[in-house]
Amino acid sequence: MLTKNVNWSSLYRSASVHEAWLSFRDLSTSALDYVTPLKEVHIKHHSEPWINAEIRASIRERDSWLRQSWKDKHKPDNYSICTVSCVIKFMVISENNAKRHYMIDKIYENKDNPKHLWKYLKNLGYQSQ
Repeated sequence: MLTKNVNWSSLYRSASVHEAWLSFRDLSTSALDYVTPLKEVHIKHHSEPWINAEIRASIRERDSWLRQSWKDKHKPDNYSICTVSCVIKFMVISENNAKRHYMIDKIYENKDNPKHLWKYLKNLGYQSQ
């Protein structure tokens, strides 16, 4: 049992209810940390600069439709399949347009400063040949 190995004496020696609560919280948290596995979470620190609120919303909508279609896999529906494909197409088109406009804006922004322009292009992965 989990609570057998926990030394509860600090809880019983607490002078106030607040101290007892803090002691209980610390003891129970440490016991739970011992038996529960840790989950590694990878957080993407920043998204691409051309990803705007509209694209994020379409990504969330696409993911929602995909989750729903995975749940309803046993009963395929032409409407939901069409909806998912339409949402995906709209998301891809809007993301490509946003990326294109962002890159064009950056190129025009740096057209008089070739050093910054090449630095920007190298950051995107375009190298001079």
